[in-house]
Amino acid sequence: MKNLWENKFVRLPLSLAAVCLIFSSLLALTNFVTDPIIASMQEEKEKKAYEVLYGEGSILSRDEVSFEATDNINSITKVVTTDNVEHYVYNLSTKNVISGDFNFLAGIKDGKVDAYSFIGVENNNNYGFAEFSNGKDRLVGYDGSNFSIVSGASNTSNGFKTALDAALAHYASLSTGA
Repeated sequence: MKNLWENKFVRLPLSLAAVCLIFSSLLALTNFVTDPIIASMQEEKEKKAYEVLYGEGSILSRDEVSFEATDNINSITKVVTTDNVEHYVYNLSTKNVISGDFNFLAGIKDGKVDAYSFIGVENNNNYGFAEFSNGKDRLVGYDGSNFSIVSGASNTSNGFKTALDAALAHYASLSTGA
């Protein structure tokens, strides 16, 4: 009679299970080690993006605003700047653009975009992205009716317009109390 280990119908599944267990454990360990590092890096990128919005040291307070999640709005923060002006900063994502999703912050005051900043984007010159980053004031003043950046000519500009329109609609609902 054969030894049980010599039976390939027992040996192969047990070997595969052992390999899966080892690699799953290594993957879990890697996630455990890198998760806080990635979270810290993301927090630092967002901090830098906020500094670009209104200037370094110009924010007195930041308070998260609760809201019902949407496809384009990741978070909303009520910001008070050193001149005691209240802004709502929307952390937005473009969706379904050819070049991938972009995260950016858009500050809104009085129903218009008053500042914007990209989160963690090092190379701004790809996929039509330069259209938004080279002329930093090109989105400032956008109120839902005056989108003049290659509007409709690319998926990237349409993605930004859709995200900004979602933020402006939400801001309008805050203003009217709806």
